[in-house]
Amino acid sequence: GFTYVPGSSSGLTSADPIINENNQLQWFGAWTVASNQQVTQTFRVNVGSSVGLYYNTASTDGSDFELTTTGPCAPVQVIAPHLALAITVDKATTAPGDTLTYSVVYSNTGDDVAQTVIILQSIPNYTSFAPGTIV
Repeated sequence: GFTYVPGSSSGLTSADPIINENNQLQWFGAWTVASNQQVTQTFRVNVGSSVGLYYNTASTDGSDFELTTTGPCAPVQVIAPHLALAITVDKATTAPGDTLTYSVVYSNTGDDVAQTVIILQSIPNYTSFAPGTIV
């Protein structure tokens, strides 16, 4: 999900909202919106790690008008990298003293760039790494 960034509220109020049990932000105040006037309340959120398409909704309520809701709007697509690894060796059988060539293939099948990728490869028992052979 998304998490409200404290101190990011601006518009009708810069006060942080109350976050209710349904993870809804609630601002309370005695604000007046004049006839034919538009006001904006802005805030920031941090995006969680769950990939998917998310929508937002908003509503207003007051003593002299009916509840108004937006319905699902403001779509946001959360994307992420998805790495896959495959390891192959050039010989299925070998003799003592032979050299084996391992190939590690990695790919990103996700929707976003994978940054700072680190690959850890174990060296099998009874073998040793040949320095200068990483290509």
